[in-house]
Amino acid sequence: MDWIKNHKKIVLGVVAAIILAASIYWYEELHPAVPVTYETQTDAETPVGIENAADKAKIKLQQDQIEEAAKQIASLKNKQPDTITHTIVQQVPVVVEKERQASGADFAIVTDPKNPDRKVDLTEYKETDPVVLNQYNVQAYKKILHTVSYAPKDIQDWSPKEVGYSVAKKITNDGKYVGVGVDYNVEDKKGIVKLEYTW
Repeated sequence: MDWIKNHKKIVLGVVAAIILAASIYWYEELHPAVPVTYETQTDAETPVGIENAADKAKIKLQQDQIEEAAKQIASLKNKQPDTITHTIVQQVPVVVEKERQASGADFAIVTDPKNPDRKVDLTEYKETDPVVLNQYNVQAYKKILHTVSYAPKDIQDWSPKEVGYSVAKKITNDGKYVGVGVDYNVEDKKGIVKLEYTW
């Protein structure tokens, strides 16, 4: 008991950290990411629609990414989307999620090609009704980054001083990566291994 009294700040810090970690875990469990959003075709072509789908999927996008995704979807207006889903209503969530994962997308937007101004509402159909839906898969961040580096001796002499390679894997939904790399100093004839964090 004396140890706890003597170290009450540490004990309180540990208890607070456990409560915080448990709260975050429970919040995430109660508010899971929704990687598939059903929208109108019109909304899917706007930055607001992209941002809505990204927020539901808990993907943080920069404004230029949002605008670029909206432009790409709008440019497909008279072309086929990433995926045209032909299935029955009951299977739509499974088929859409399978296609999203297969494409490596962070989230997907599903629209009704026959009713571009209406949001897809699967409850309006019988479970066995056949449906045809457009699916737009959005990959916000690459899953893996590869980097090749080259450092010249100086601005006048472009012969190699150091060359390197690194690979990093995405660890968060907002584009943060952890990786490893190898550099080789040509002059010193020494190699180094490094850990990298990219954001």
